[in-house]
Amino acid sequence: MSGLTVRLIKKQAGRFLCLLVVLILGSFTIATSGYLIRSIKKTDIETNLDYCGDYDYVIYNADLGYADALVHSSGIEDIGLYYELGTVTDLDGVEEFKAVALRDELSEDIYHMTCVIGSYPVNENEVAIDLSVAHTYGIPPYPGEEIELKKYTPNGEYIGNETYRISGLFRDAAPDTQGGWYRWPFNVFKEDYSMPAVFFYPSDIESWGCSQETVLVRSKTYTIQEMQDTINLTLRETGSCENGVYYNYNKMIVYSDCLGIDYNSIPGRDGGFSWEYLSNATSEGLFKRDFYSTLLLPVISLLVIVTESVSVYMLVKNIIADRKDHYGILRSIGMSSKSIIRNLVFEMFCFGLISSITGAVTAYVVHNPTINILNSRLNLHLYNGINVEDFIKNVTYDPIVTAIIVCSLSVLLALVVPVYKLYRMYPSELLSASDQMFVGRNNKSQRNKTKISGGWLGTLNRRIDLHAGTTMLLMSIVLSSMLFGYLFFMALSDKDSGYAKWQIEQFGFEGQGYSADRYMSTDHSRYNVFNRHDAGVSPDALNTIASNPNVTGVRAAIFNESTRMVFDEEPSEDIKRLLNNRRLNIPEEMMFADINITGEGYIFEHMGYESDAIMYELPTVGVTPEELSALEAEVVAGQINPDRIRAGEEIVLAVPEELEDICISSFPIGSTLPFDDIVLTGEEEVIDLSNIEGDDWMVYDTYVVVPDGTEVRARYDAIGSRYELSATVGAIVVLHDENDINTYLTSGSEWARNLGVDAGMFIDDSVGMSILCLGETFENWGLPDRNFTTVKVSIGDDADIYQFDKFWYQTLSGLVGIKTDSTFDYVDMIHTTTQRTMAVFYIMVISLILLGMVSIISSLYTKTRGNTERIQSLRRIGLSVKQVSLLIYTQNIYYPIIATIIAIIPVYWVQSFFNATYAKTLSGELYPTGTGSVMPWYIVFPITQNMFSYNFIPALIVCFLTGVLLIVIGTLPQIMYLKKMKMIAEKEE
Repeated sequence: MSGLTVRLIKKQAGRFLCLLVVLILGSFTIATSGYLIRSIKKTDIETNLDYCGDYDYVIYNADLGYADALVHSSGIEDIGLYYELGTVTDLDGVEEFKAVALRDELSEDIYHMTCVIGSYPVNENEVAIDLSVAHTYGIPPYPGEEIELKKYTPNGEYIGNETYRISGLFRDAAPDTQGGWYRWPFNVFKEDYSMPAVFFYPSDIESWGCSQETVLVRSKTYTIQEMQDTINLTLRETGSCENGVYYNYNKMIVYSDCLGIDYNSIPGRDGGFSWEYLSNATSEGLFKRDFYSTLLLPVISLLVIVTESVSVYMLVKNIIADRKDHYGILRSIGMSSKSIIRNLVFEMFCFGLISSITGAVTAYVVHNPTINILNSRLNLHLYNGINVEDFIKNVTYDPIVTAIIVCSLSVLLALVVPVYKLYRMYPSELLSASDQMFVGRNNKSQRNKTKISGGWLGTLNRRIDLHAGTTMLLMSIVLSSMLFGYLFFMALSDKDSGYAKWQIEQFGFEGQGYSADRYMSTDHSRYNVFNRHDAGVSPDALNTIASNPNVTGVRAAIFNESTRMVFDEEPSEDIKRLLNNRRLNIPEEMMFADINITGEGYIFEHMGYESDAIMYELPTVGVTPEELSALEAEVVAGQINPDRIRAGEEIVLAVPEELEDICISSFPIGSTLPFDDIVLTGEEEVIDLSNIEGDDWMVYDTYVVVPDGTEVRARYDAIGSRYELSATVGAIVVLHDENDINTYLTSGSEWARNLGVDAGMFIDDSVGMSILCLGETFENWGLPDRNFTTVKVSIGDDADIYQFDKFWYQTLSGLVGIKTDSTFDYVDMIHTTTQRTMAVFYIMVISLILLGMVSIISSLYTKTRGNTERIQSLRRIGLSVKQVSLLIYTQNIYYPIIATIIAIIPVYWVQSFFNATYAKTLSGELYPTGTGSVMPWYIVFPITQNMFSYNFIPALIVCFLTGVLLIVIGTLPQIMYLKKMKMIAEKEE
């Protein structure tokens, strides 16, 4: 770079400083976006690994010390393990949970079950538990709480009771998944394996009588078959394990899905696959980029290119205008246009390269502190986007390279027009040209209007126009990015929170809520003991909960599914439909199996029925007086008489709308409805089928031993004695509200799930009839049902969640057989998902706003400088700086108003596209068919959401105010320029 160029740069230091700032901000925006995208990709992988673990191979129930035999095996990189300690229960013995202990921090990393709050134990008196343990045992799900556990050896021998401090909580239990746990090993024929739910500190394994460990192996060099052969060889040599080695296919699926690799196309995935394939596949381009890399980063890059190109274009024009005399002299003494242009392009390229590198390095430096701040303040659990694996780098764009390319392209595009104009000018034109030949002049402002009205300001607004199309373009880009980005990312986070929102809807409340349900002692079996009468929420506890000032609503019911109707002959089809075809009988396919005939027949006869009795389930639901009163609006026949219902003389029949006519005709008002219940004797009351283990190959079945020694497979919904009842039909209510239907009625598929049958075999999810009564009715009938089997409570949004947790669990602490849940976990999931998604948007848009602000300042200043002669003329005829400033302000306010209106257009277009796409999706036009079909690309978009429903008006107002702020800031340099203007001297020059 020549000495003349250096002197010119120093003379134009202000312009080049503005150029540097624009390019640095542009590069920073691109690089920051790139690192955030890598951070999201890394976080996505790590989050999904929580559902399957970061181990490649697992050996269940190996003999203690087996992991040490694998240490010297080639190809094994990391080995972790957890000790199979035994089982634990609470003092009531409600349910057993497996107790284990991770050996060390490496084992914790490989097991990869991140605590949602707190951490794994670091002291002997600490435990980390699954959230389901806290909910089942009625313990506040917070670190620091205490839990008293009964400890048992792997052989079931009682060790003793001990109190522990909860150090952390994780989430592995998932009732809606197969086996009830995310990591349940159904795909390796280990269905009988119990998943760890309580993690102890590994210092006291001898007191447990521990003799087995589960080994976790991580290897990325061998193929599946090679590693299995290596481990199996060690197994045979040591003879220390008979269970074999299993490959963690779910981990491969997580990586292939997150990296955009078609799992079905992986060669040799059943034995020849290795982690080297992932690296090779990503480096060779055998993947599909995600939404962030495919669309978001290119769109941001395009916006930065347009913004930078316009800004650099205006700055280059000003720079050339300041140098026109120098260029004219150089041309006059023999320098060619090409040489001048070459020097100018080289000069701009150097500044562009320096600026882009500086911006990218700045983004690199601030990325880690930014992630740390977001994690500490918002608890987002984001991972660093810099130190990521090679395959993540391969499927995302390099932030630094992308930033340099975008900035270089912006500079080149900005130079095209000024360089072309400079190239075509002769030396004499350069020496005689005015500044306006380069910085531009708006001819439309020279309007020949003689009408003078509206005062001096109105007259000047018609006579002089300081508007600039570049400013409008920049303002529109900034405000459109803000509005569309906010609405789109809110819709996207809403879509990603769909599962958590669905869970909240099951509570029946819009806000935060808690639930307590009677625990079924034979969970995941074909046979459920519904009439465990000592379990549930007592009326006193319910009154205590309802009186809490934070409680805004309570729904409670005693759900008794052991009531049934018995018929002498097959009932009519209408009655079957009312009872939803929930017949209780011995399946025909089991009639010829002696053990099944013996078992089922014994249960029937023990209840007081013939073995071929015709019985249909008819649930009875006891409600609170408040809820019964609320149902009066739904009465279609008869009337609700609380006193007669409480006395057990009358009942209310509840049906869905489609069964109204059938119910009225089949069970008219005033008719007597006979039904039965099963009452347990004192001896039968204590039967706990959860302690009876089924065969390994049939874990969903439960067996009991009857007095004559016969092993009986328990399949039905009660063991006890027949108790005959009858009541008069006093009223019929038709339920319309979905929450009422879910609370009071039972669907066919729900009934199937209660019996442990695959609900998928029941296509019809229609609901049938239920008997409604009051809680006190059961006592007057002579039934032992007293406690509420389900309680749902909504609390105010301003309630102290932690304090209410304390109150909730303290109130329920004296009760047995209670499983609790709350929307807090799901609200927290939604909150985290939304904040994580919106944090990306806010960081990107703030960078874009800063870039737009500098560009707008440059554009407004350039426009004012281009109108210097006209402004000087106004000053000569007597206008003050204040008056000219007011003129500039009144014309500049036009930008945010128009730009805000323009910002609505892309939102409207994209929402129209979403609506059309969703309509075609519903019609089946856009979904792929056939096995192994890849889901369409648009599935990642929130096509089911309405972007205008996410605080559209407030967002629009914020955009407008941001535009006003940018204009106010951008106008300040214009005013400063006016104050420094020496109109006589400048005019004479």
